[in-house]
Amino acid sequence: MSRATPAPGSTAVRESPLGDAASPSALEALLNDLASLSAMRAAADDLRSAVANLAARQFAPALAKAQQALAKAPELSAAWHVAAIAHEKLENWREALDSYAEALARDPENVSIGNDLGRLAYALRLFPEAERLFRIHQGQAPGSVESAVNLGNLLREQARFQEAIDVLKPAAQAHPDDPGVWNALGALMTDMGEVEQANAFFSEALRLNPDLETALYNRSAALSLMGDIDGAIADCRTALNRARTPEHRVAMQFALALLLLGDGQLAEGWAAYESRLDPEYAEPIHFLIDRPRWRPDSDLQGKRLLLVGEQGLGDEILFANMLDDIQNAIGPDGRLILAVEPRLVGLFRRSFPDVVTGAHGTIRRGARVMRAVPFVGDAAGVDLWAPMASPLRRFRRQITDFPE
Repeated sequence: MSRATPAPGSTAVRESPLGDAASPSALEALLNDLASLSAMRAAADDLRSAVANLAARQFAPALAKAQQALAKAPELSAAWHVAAIAHEKLENWREALDSYAEALARDPENVSIGNDLGRLAYALRLFPEAERLFRIHQGQAPGSVESAVNLGNLLREQARFQEAIDVLKPAAQAHPDDPGVWNALGALMTDMGEVEQANAFFSEALRLNPDLETALYNRSAALSLMGDIDGAIADCRTALNRARTPEHRVAMQFALALLLLGDGQLAEGWAAYESRLDPEYAEPIHFLIDRPRWRPDSDLQGKRLLLVGEQGLGDEILFANMLDDIQNAIGPDGRLILAVEPRLVGLFRRSFPDVVTGAHGTIRRGARVMRAVPFVGDAAGVDLWAPMASPLRRFRRQITDFPE
């Protein structure tokens, strides 16, 4: 069987800023701040509890404790800082931005607050604000590798490649033993189309730190663009096994899915493709459907199955190639119900007259994308439901399962 190389961009590198506001070292620094501030006596116990909650990734209790501390001592920068971190981890973006800003206004010389705010602005793609904060951090912490890498990655995301080189190259010369700089340079070379150079930089990062999973993940993308699919899959598997955060784990699992599908390993590829629905995915769709979820081993005979489109026009048309197989599995006593993009309703009704077809509706609340099927009502007559691509795990497990 011939190899199908994934299209460029199918495992696009998207580096997160270095550092983590809730990392052990950052939380230890916060605790040290607490111990040194006599004005915090009334709120200290609450804030210590909040930091402990952050360390345990219990973000809602952390926020509650931080808010208790703010009720007692609203002037304290550290209380606003802890609340900002909790809001960020809970994806309360506006509240997180406001809380970081309050913390910075009360302690403008605190390097970590400004850097945390810059990372959040970067994550929200507020690039001008993030750049301003990263440059301030560079001035406050000259020679900081973290500052150079964050600014370099930000410039790369805006395709300001020469400016990114001007930031990262001196950092690599000053800190040749820092794997993060070589990883950032590799990501830059990938975006510039210099994938062989990128591969060399990622390999250097891994020589310095063999456990750096982001470098493995990034090298996987470079290898796939070079046509080395086996090497790309191997690197991506290793990166996935070493993932340190839920966000990294899901991103790597999705990248592995694309590599496997491009290589014709459909059964494992479709299973990994379910990562697109994980809450930790970059922008998952939250389906507002209160019915049992379809599983690959679900008995469809005589059932009323609701499939909900989940991606773009082209994908909804592509995934329709298995609708005849699904209807056969349901049989004459069941019913297939299909929710698609509004512009496709007419096409699907003409193509599949025995399928109940209507439009799904999508709303965005902050960073959350939510999808419902208003034409089905309360879905009381639906036995099972699934995102439209999920049944591929059962009906398209190998190439020969596709129609001629």
